[in-house]
Amino acid sequence: MRWGTVKAIGVHDEYFRMRVDALGRMVLSPLQKCIADIHILAYGSPTDNVDDYVRIGESTVVECLVTFVTGTNAIFIAEYLRRPNNQG
Repeated sequence: MRWGTVKAIGVHDEYFRMRVDALGRMVLSPLQKCIADIHILAYGSPTDNVDDYVRIGESTVVECLVTFVTGTNAIFIAEYLRRPNNQG
């Protein structure tokens, strides 16, 4: 995954930006969230298995995955879901 993709999703959706929670602790990084999502999509992992890999709870992974797929589709639809042409 390119870091530019993580940054693009962060610009598109506040969910993928660094924040501080109510206790003053940093929340999960955008990279952690994207890695969890890619892991699920690439390997077909169940959402509860990602907790062991990235340390994210199952409900957070589900929310993150929905937000990631929606944001990725909105950002990159013109680039990746277009008709093929001679340039690639």
